Amino acid sequence: MTAIENLHALKLQLEHQLKESPSAEEREWIEGELTKIDIALSFLDDREKELASQPTVSK
Repeated sequence: MTAIENLHALKLQLEHQLKESPSAEEREWIEGELTKIDIALSFLDDREKELASQPTVSK
């Protein structure tokens, strides 16, 4: 799995845990982790688009 796939899998797992009515403390922690994952995914998606837009060099 790629880093992006791992983050998506973790995000799904955390979202599932959030639906199981965790305590207020757990909910806060899960929401914080989801925010971090969203930031990481946006960074990786931007980087992937940037790399894809660069011309390839032929030898």
